[in-house]
Amino acid sequence: MTKTKFKVATIFRASIFGVAILLTVSCSKNNDVPQESTTNPTSSISTDSLGKILVENYVDPWHKAVDNAGFVQKSASIGTANISYVEGPKNGPALVMLHAQMEDWFDYSRVLAQLSKSFHIFVIDYHGHGKTTAPVTSMNANAIGNDLATFMQTIIGEAAFVTGNSSGGLLTTWLAANKPGLVRAVVLEDPPLFSSEYPRIKTTVAFQSFANSHTYVNTTDSANDFLMYWLNNSPGFVANYIGTEKLPYLISAINTYRTSHPGEAVELPIPASLSLLFRGISQY
Repeated sequence: MTKTKFKVATIFRASIFGVAILLTVSCSKNNDVPQESTTNPTSSISTDSLGKILVENYVDPWHKAVDNAGFVQKSASIGTANISYVEGPKNGPALVMLHAQMEDWFDYSRVLAQLSKSFHIFVIDYHGHGKTTAPVTSMNANAIGNDLATFMQTIIGEAAFVTGNSSGGLLTTWLAANKPGLVRAVVLEDPPLFSSEYPRIKTTVAFQSFANSHTYVNTTDSANDFLMYWLNNSPGFVANYIGTEKLPYLISAINTYRTSHPGEAVELPIPASLSLLFRGISQY
């Protein structure tokens, strides 16, 4: 395990009920942007009750930063899809942002306020993610790419800068290659351009997630809860980033949050890399 993985796993294991409040939030004197801290997780010991209260009342502080920057959540009917997106104030040229696989627009929440000072931002939940709804037949790069292009033509109405992370980077590449008139420039964030090719993809975390997805939708007795299914069927991820022995505590925290926030995406007071992932999977 790398030092980074060890740090994340250690912090996570110390953050669920009855151990410590790992996420401390302060405001910058200059811009009121939340500053996340991963202070020594053993420095603040709490009881089970306090941990439960923390989860029940948790709101990711970056929602406020995004709202204060003027972002608004909207939707648009594009072909057979109803695309959910978040739009910022018109402070510059259009910038389209495409999140990673199994995440959603909030994946970019930590940078939106600053970027919106110079760009007119559109963060899009593409097919299968967030609040976007689309038929199963459109779950492929060509269909998604064409719908994104139509969105850019009809909703944005001008060529845009486009950036994408992971699978979002693949879609960004698709747009640049197939719809160059709509793309001013691209920034690719870790797109799996070669690791997504068969058979190499079989060694990736993404392949395991896709395999889990396939099995889930074909399991007639599934509980209609993909997040729980994914956690219980991703032993490698759980062992490396959570700790197998702590999985029951995580599941308890998720259930507690859902009871207090019915119908909402799951958010927990744990490191952002994990909280954003679980938020995305809860809507996947």
